Amino acid sequence: MKTIFLSIPAMILSLYASAQPDKPFKLEAGAAFNMSSNKINSTKGLALYLEPKYTFTDRFQLAWRIEPSVLANGISADDRESIKSGSNFLLTNSVTGEYFLTGPDKKTRPFIGVSLSLHSQNRYVVISTPNSMPFSRREYFHSVGFGPRAGLDMGRTRLLTTLNITGREFTNYVGFNVGYEFGQKKGE
Repeated sequence: MKTIFLSIPAMILSLYASAQPDKPFKLEAGAAFNMSSNKINSTKGLALYLEPKYTFTDRFQLAWRIEPSVLANGISADDRESIKSGSNFLLTNSVTGEYFLTGPDKKTRPFIGVSLSLHSQNRYVVISTPNSMPFSRREYFHSVGFGPRAGLDMGRTRLLTTLNITGREFTNYVGFNVGYEFGQKKGE
């Protein structure tokens, strides 16, 4: 609830700022496909995100990303005779920084960056073993994570790949994002 309370004023402020001429504020909205996969744990899901941004220079910007995700996961181990599956709601709040590798005169601008994130997860798990009836439980986790990011800025459309290192309670995952930027662009 605190996150929603803090998110609404930030979104209103960023929308107001993006409507003002010659201001360095922008807002990106988009969708993401998140996935992790290793030998015993697989998680996949979809997310929508908002990312208000402040541009300091032509090459550097700072942002706050709000990304709610719905994830499905399954864990099975060959040496253990059990299967664990479930669904997750993951809310990620991140502070991100991006550095553009080319100047604003290019139509397509590659960039690299880093994020510092707070992951809040609500997990519903069903566990099944051969010797007992399946049972379920709810789990709540919070963890601080970080991750590198890289992508392409193509005018108002952005493609982004992120590696989210989430801490020990949740599997690290890769996100593939497509976004659209609102607000004043240089030269418009």
